[in-house]
Amino acid sequence: MDGGDRLLSDGSHSRLPLVYAINYDIYVLKICYSYFVTNEEGSVDTSWWNNNGSVPAYIDFTNPEAAEWWSSRVRALSETYGIDSFKFDAGESSWSPQIPVQDGDINLHPGHIVQSYVRTCAEFGPMIEIRSGMRTQDLPVFVRMVDKDTFWGFNNGLATLITTLLQMNLNGYTLVLPDMIGGNGYTGEDLVGREPPIKELFIRWLQANTFMPSLQYSFVPWDYDSETIEICKKYTQLHADYADDIVRAIEASMEKGTPVNAPIWWIDPTDEVALATWDEYLLGEKILVAPVVEEGATARNVYLPQGTWVDAATSEVYTGPVWLEDYPAPLDTLPYFFLEDSK
Repeated sequence: MDGGDRLLSDGSHSRLPLVYAINYDIYVLKICYSYFVTNEEGSVDTSWWNNNGSVPAYIDFTNPEAAEWWSSRVRALSETYGIDSFKFDAGESSWSPQIPVQDGDINLHPGHIVQSYVRTCAEFGPMIEIRSGMRTQDLPVFVRMVDKDTFWGFNNGLATLITTLLQMNLNGYTLVLPDMIGGNGYTGEDLVGREPPIKELFIRWLQANTFMPSLQYSFVPWDYDSETIEICKKYTQLHADYADDIVRAIEASMEKGTPVNAPIWWIDPTDEVALATWDEYLLGEKILVAPVVEEGATARNVYLPQGTWVDAATSEVYTGPVWLEDYPAPLDTLPYFFLEDSK
């Protein structure tokens, strides 16, 4: 167990983060090794990022009896404490003792444990989140991006918020839950020191996140200043204002298999400029978003593929394909555009 949200009595939903690892020496005499993943030498010893000196083991979700044993305890936790949903963390096969022994087709090894874990978690309803997957694109649950670090660039920073979004959608995982706004706060190269993102990075991260399926705050606007609070209110409300469009894109994804957030070449796959554009994305097929992801920038070049596009800020109309050079984007501005007649 990885800690939990404070339970609320005002009608808000409560959610508890969980992991699959347990300190096996507490339970081993009761459930034996058959409920754990073993390696080829028969050992269950493994690790995770929060061992705290313990030696954990990984529940073998490819064993239906073990999966039900674990699920029954999660259900009891939910019923006892009134927990509405869970954040099911980890699940990657790399946390198994190496080389893991798993049931299933050897050609899909070692992914069986991932699929079995995720499908077990999905039984707890549509409000859950997971962060791993293997042939589980059919499940109607949020899939969280891997933790993002509090940087601007491609070192797992803000720039990769967009590229990860596009990659996940094109792999069929369209219900993307972005990591928390501003990243995880790790700023040192060793990812040990932790501090909040600077104001500019925090705001630009929120803007980039606005037309994705969900916003997730951890750092909060009121830790900055009144300008940050107002800008964050603006884009949190904008996200809410477009909730219906997000839901329509999700419904289309369920019905047709299309991305919720596609790369802009989805409009025209023959457009070589669009194919090379990584820092813009679509919501559905009618809204194009061009966030600012460069530190200190107050303008950016925006590429609009074929079609007639309406600037959301000015109502100016553009016929694509076209570059908008030095499009003004001060700190409180997120450039986004509609295909004509799509508003």
